[in-house]
Amino acid sequence: MSNIYNYIDEGCGSGKTHWLINEINATKERYIIVQTKLDLLVQTFKEIPSGKIIDSNDFDEKNVEMSIVEFLKFPNARVLGITHKSFAKIDPNLLLNWDIYLDDIVSFHDYNAFNESDPKVKAILENDIFTNFNKTLASEKYLLANKKQKIKGDFLIEISKKFDVIQSNDYFALNASYFSKLENKDYNPEITQLTTLAWTNINKYSKCKLTFMANNFKQSLLYLSNPSLFTHKEIPVRARKIPVSERLKVKYFCKSFSLTKNYRTSFAEDFSRVVNYINKELKGIEYYYTKNSKERFELNGLKVPFITRGMNNLQKYNTAVWLSSAHPAPVEEKMVELFLNITSKQIVQCREYEALEQFVQRGVLRDFDSDEIMTVYVFDEKQAMSLCSKGGDIEYIDIGLDDNEGEKPKKSGGQVKESLIDVPKKLQDAFSQWKKSNKEKSDLLVRYEKWKTKQLEAYKKLGNKDFENFDKQIYK
Repeated sequence: MSNIYNYIDEGCGSGKTHWLINEINATKERYIIVQTKLDLLVQTFKEIPSGKIIDSNDFDEKNVEMSIVEFLKFPNARVLGITHKSFAKIDPNLLLNWDIYLDDIVSFHDYNAFNESDPKVKAILENDIFTNFNKTLASEKYLLANKKQKIKGDFLIEISKKFDVIQSNDYFALNASYFSKLENKDYNPEITQLTTLAWTNINKYSKCKLTFMANNFKQSLLYLSNPSLFTHKEIPVRARKIPVSERLKVKYFCKSFSLTKNYRTSFAEDFSRVVNYINKELKGIEYYYTKNSKERFELNGLKVPFITRGMNNLQKYNTAVWLSSAHPAPVEEKMVELFLNITSKQIVQCREYEALEQFVQRGVLRDFDSDEIMTVYVFDEKQAMSLCSKGGDIEYIDIGLDDNEGEKPKKSGGQVKESLIDVPKKLQDAFSQWKKSNKEKSDLLVRYEKWKTKQLEAYKKLGNKDFENFDKQIYK
């Protein structure tokens, strides 16, 4: 089945939600609007007099689900507003008579790693939470599973809620070693980590009328998972007085490395140079910024969340600073490519660069009638290029991050190399010995990630890129 869902792919601030509100108010049809957060729904429904929002602010979580089901069976309003978490739990059969718009809902998979060795918990997960375990031809390291459709008992329901991914997804890939047993049929106590990739069965909505609205929807992981399921829907949108390319100035600090968690750890002093530069350069200037949640540094501007979709209170700012990254963990990268046929590059594009564009578009660029320049500071060249893929003024600020010969990567032959560091022979020998001792272990992946973490701590100048050759031997 193909072309069963519509999508509206228009830029940030172009008026997608405004168009939808006008469409709803001009008809007598039934609509469901799905948005990421309650405050967005409240903002949207101020202009929809025939609407009703159902959310946990009015009910506890259990009663929210019951209230939504009750409403869909016996509607007392023409337009329903709910969050995407609530939408994911609705039986599709209850949605058949509704025109459904999903506003900036483009994620369809979750990756998590849970640490739990208690055999009683393992037994509950294997026997009462998941079902239909099957070995996959893709890799012997993983099992495919479904969630049990009806989990009974208050305690089991509470346990399932701890694994939120179970509530909102349909298919699961799990590391097979987690449920491995010893000769006496007890669970192996040495296997403590459950790695899960969970995703939604988008086909379950095939009889429903769904329309997705998002900036760059064709680059979303949802679209990339199966492009044939979607067809484009044209709508009238606002036109800019001056193109973004003529109003955007992007400044960056590093040509050699992409910003990652490992970079911030391994080159903490270099990263702090960027923080110090910005605090000095932008002293007395109003700006907004974001950072990864566990980073301890602070800037002198207004801190905003990593995800800024729907924020409309930043239009007065013409300066912003982005010092965040959202690269997938190595295991997630391998699992997503294996089961969903989506590459690491596509994950970064959707997860990091799309969030970056949304972040930048919250400032003065959101005023389509303005000609004011928006200045954005980012860490690395790839982030800068992602913002200026359709044009813009890019400036490299050299504060010495690319100067350390032998420690930092350099451009060579027109390409950006991620690392020129030779892996020490001592580390190569250690890996060979470790592999020889562990290659037959059922939890090889988990053991390798622990070993690799220790080596990254011991060899401060090395990064994930330097372990690629080792990774290939383990993940092949």
